[in-house]
Parts: sequence; C-alpha cells; structure tokens
Amino acid sequence: MDPQLYQGTAYQVSGWSPLGRTAGWQRDAADCYQKHGTPKQIWVRELTPKAGVQLRAPQLPAAWAGVEAATPPHGSESVGQIRSLMALTRAEIQEFRRPQALAYPVAGRGCLIVLAMAVGVVLGPADLAQFADPPSQAQLRPLGFRRDRRTGRQRSPKKTCCGRVWRGVAAVTLERVLLVWQRPVLGPVPDELVVVDGQKLRHAGVEIVNATDGAGHYLGGLLTPDKTNEIPVARQVLSRLELTGKLVLADALHTQTETAQQILHEPGGDYLLTVQGNPPTLPATLPSLFTPQALSPSAHGAHAAITREHHRGRLELRFLQCLAVTPSQVGFPGARLAARLETHVKRSGKWAREVGYLLRRRTRAQLPAAGWLRLKRKYWVIASRLHHCLDITLHEALSRVRHPNAALVLGLVRRGVRSLSKEAVRRARQAPPKSKCNTKSFRQQLRSARGGRERLPALLEAQHPAVMNLEN
Repeated sequence: MDPQLYQGTAYQVSGWSPLGRTAGWQRDAADCYQKHGTPKQIWVRELTPKAGVQLRAPQLPAAWAGVEAATPPHGSESVGQIRSLMALTRAEIQEFRRPQALAYPVAGRGCLIVLAMAVGVVLGPADLAQFADPPSQAQLRPLGFRRDRRTGRQRSPKKTCCGRVWRGVAAVTLERVLLVWQRPVLGPVPDELVVVDGQKLRHAGVEIVNATDGAGHYLGGLLTPDKTNEIPVARQVLSRLELTGKLVLADALHTQTETAQQILHEPGGDYLLTVQGNPPTLPATLPSLFTPQALSPSAHGAHAAITREHHRGRLELRFLQCLAVTPSQVGFPGARLAARLETHVKRSGKWAREVGYLLRRRTRAQLPAAGWLRLKRKYWVIASRLHHCLDITLHEALSRVRHPNAALVLGLVRRGVRSLSKEAVRRARQAPPKSKCNTKSFRQQLRSARGGRERLPALLEAQHPAVMNLEN
C-alpha cells in the first residue's frame, strides 16, 4: 500500500497489521528492477489464531515443520558482525609496496577486480584498465583512489598498475577474504557433499584444484606447483575444510591410500571414489568379486539399480551392482562397500559400453544401489556448475594472464563472484513470479546504466552482500 495515497484505515478495521516497508524497487522491462524511491507499506493478517506466536516459537507446529525444512538456509550473523568487502580487504590484505606508490591502494584495486569480474569484463590488465577508466566518480570514490590535483577528480589505474598488483598480492589471503565475504549471503552449508577436481588455466599453463559443495558453492582452491600433480594439492585443499559428516567425491586420480586415510581418520569424513588404475592392485581385485549379470531393466533393491536418461539426442543406461567388502579384502582403507557401474551410451545410432568400479565406506543398509547412482551423478556438478560457467560465461579460457600468481588471483575472484551470482540466480528463480535469470543476465544487470551504477558501489560498502540479489 502506498502511504502517500492511503492511511490503511480499512485494513486496520479488518484485522490487518502493518509489517514494514519495501526497499523501494519496481519491476522494469528493460532493467529487471528499477529504484523509484517511494517505499510501500506491507500489511499482514493472521489466517490462523495466534499464528504470530506460533511462528516465533522455538519449534514450529508439526504441520508447518515441513515448510521450514524445505526453506534454504540464510546467514545467522547480525549486521554488526558482517563486514563489507572494503573493510575486509583493508584489514586482511597488507600493502606490499612503498608509500610513494599508494595512489591506488591494494584494497581498492582488489575490490575493483571483484567489480570487474561481477560484470565479466576481465581477461587481462588492459581489460581491467579499460573497465576502471569510464566509470563515474560515484563508482571510483568507494575504492579509495587519490584525486587528481589539477582536476579534483578520482583517478583510475592503468594497465601496468593493474598487472603489478595481481603478481604481488597474497592469493591465500585474498581467498580467505572472499570466502568470509560470501559466507553471510550463502548461509550455512547444509549439503554433505565436497566435490574436488582440478582445472587448467589455458594461457597461464597452471592448474587450480577446486572444492565445491553439492550446490556448486566454491569452498576453496590451491594452485598446483611445478613438477607435481593435483593429488598432493587436493590433500591440502581437503585439510583446510571441515569434513566431519561430509562426503568427498573425486575422480579416479584421487583414489589414493593416503587421501582416503586423511578423509577418514583425521576429520572423520566419508568418500566415494572411482577405481581406474589407482592403486594398481584394485583394478585386478574388484572385477573378480562381482558375478556378471545381464542388464535387466527390472533391477532394483539394495544390491542393484538401473537408470535410463535421454538428453539432447544422447541415450544413457547405467546399471550398478554393489557388494559388501572389507578393507583387507580389497586392500583399501575404510572400504565397506564396492560397486560395479556399467554404462551404455548411444550417440548417433552407435552404442558405447564402459565398466567402472566405485568404493565407499558406508554399508549397503546405509546406502542402497539407487543412492550410489544419484551420488555418482552429483560428481558432475563441478563440471556443470563451475567449469562450464567459468569457461562459457566468465571466459576463463580466454584470459590472457600468464603470471602464475596473477592467474591464481583472478581465478579465485572469478570463482567467488560465480558463487554469489549463482545464489542470486537461484533465489530469483524461486521468488514468485519465477524468473528465467541466469549468470549472464546477472552480469548484464550490473552493467546496466540504471540499476548497475547504483549496485556496483553498493556492492563494496554494503554491510551484507545481498545487494547482489536480483530480487532486490
């Protein structure tokens, strides 16, 4: 209700109560949402006697508990506990240059990278310098850059200045800042999955080992050093995460004895690993434990399951058998259940067959065969929700940065911004009326002349990253 036109007398007589005011935004066909500056009043009415008292109770009634279970989690921190991105970068990232070179503070330039990644324009130092040059003074002012003595206007960094910061900033500290900054808007992580996989950066010639949860939220990552591979780096990434009660999914490269021992014994987690040549004894032991069975479409129960999927002209049949084993029987720590996964894929009228094996700590009663297939499919969330978005939407494969530390810094920022944009898109799609937003439209909104110019500086100074949400 518009308070400038109505006083709400009829609502009060009918038993309605004022709840608060809106944020002052309206739907706009050209820019999704536009700020009009005239907040409306929100009135509510109890449909059930004493509904407000029951909603404020420590536990909801049994009939309402299911709605609370289906509600996505939100951050529990108060506004005073949540620190803005500028405050975090100024407190955590130390200046590594001499005082005479502080015309562009490292905290402001770090935030400038985040803003550029949010609109998807950074492929190299020249792109960032081009992005920093046209913005208005209102956008440059929160970054803390010095003014030009002659014109009195905020200055913007150039190409060489941008590249110098990427090479010198501590990537580990920057990652910690981004994870702390995104935690309030993402809320607690209820998902039990931790998916680990590596991705190579094309022009830099380096590889980043990433960890995400089942929803695709970025949990952390490290750069793979020279003359090594992602196996020891993945162990370092896992050692930085809280794995108690979590399930680690990884490809066959990480089916290693030391990796399994680290997951099981130190934090008390669980694993689901693929067997394909690692360790060398497993590919010879596991096939002898299973009796070949026909691909039966009626397979079901705790010991066998089958799925049939058809997508974009591709037909896939997956048949899984599971068998109880012991660690000494298969020669792998903590293994209580082994599975044989047979896959038949039809493309262009031709069938292809593949057989693989899986290992898990849980027993058959705790994880039936159908659960195996669902969890195995969830491993590809890191490819569909992380790698695909980084390569296709954020154009990471086209980045021209070749310095290893600079490539890692940009990669970490790109992954942190992608997590926030994914959460914003998810909330926009759930809010009525349902929207067809995606990461690309999210970036386009931040580039908009009307909504974007207000949201970009607010993204830095806001006490809550929810300013990125598309429904606000």
